[in-house]
Amino acid sequence: MNNLVEYYKNDCYKLPFNSLYCNDIYNNQENRISVAIELTICDIKTTKSLTIPLECIGEYDKSYCLDAISRSSQLWSSYSGYFRDSLTICQSFKPEIIQTEFLNNQLTILDYLTRLQQQLNTQIDYHEHLDKKLLIKMDYLLDNLLVIYNNSIFHLTNQMFDSHHSVVKSTDMLFNNLAKIYFDHFNLIDSNLNRTSSSISNISATLADISQYQYNTLEKSLFDYLTSFNYVTNYDYLNISIKAIFELLRAIFAGFTTIFVIVAAGSLTCIKGFMRSLFRYSPKSRKLRARRLEQRSSKVKEGLRYNSAPI
Repeated sequence: MNNLVEYYKNDCYKLPFNSLYCNDIYNNQENRISVAIELTICDIKTTKSLTIPLECIGEYDKSYCLDAISRSSQLWSSYSGYFRDSLTICQSFKPEIIQTEFLNNQLTILDYLTRLQQQLNTQIDYHEHLDKKLLIKMDYLLDNLLVIYNNSIFHLTNQMFDSHHSVVKSTDMLFNNLAKIYFDHFNLIDSNLNRTSSSISNISATLADISQYQYNTLEKSLFDYLTSFNYVTNYDYLNISIKAIFELLRAIFAGFTTIFVIVAAGSLTCIKGFMRSLFRYSPKSRKLRARRLEQRSSKVKEGLRYNSAPI
């Protein structure tokens, strides 16, 4: 038994003592035979003077191997002792067997865990590598998109301001042309109004002369008519009445002339005021406002071009 304890340290003696054989050895005669044969072969291996029978090499048949062992008294003695003491040997080595199997299982589990950890590390490294490549590609695509976006915004802004500047310039040119046409018409109308005003003044003077002439003629005719009667006795009273009538006629003619002049002059004044309100600003002031508008548009355009400059 002490020799078996020492032999257990040898790998050759460990195999027959595993739990598979020892658990079944109590109820299985074939397992007892297998344990005894294996232990006998281990004795042969440790003893240089003995040779393993050919029937017991490799995947042997137990009946042929056992028959070969029986032909040697020394081998048969070892086999008989192991077969007889196999139950006791398994019982004696059961704690060592359990401990060994536990250690083997732990080593196996540890080996599996180590391999699993290595595989996990490999997968983690691979995924980290993929993530880095993906981030690099995403950064590259994002940079390209930003460049395209900034360039598009820059060109669109330039086109928009160029179009705006062209429209403003065309509109200003059209406005100036229209203003010139309207201003020319205004000057023409103003000139016509001035001539009309002069004509009204002349007409007013002519009407005054005609009124005075008609008054004098009417006065003379009426006086001659009234004084032609011989029965007029109160000449002074008649003279006073005639003069009063003449003064009334003079006032009526003068009133009509004044009303005509006032109405004509007021109409001309209203027309001139209306025309001047349509042309409140001179061509010089309009050009100055257009120049200021163009300067403000240029400043805004330069600011947007600076902010949206291409990368």
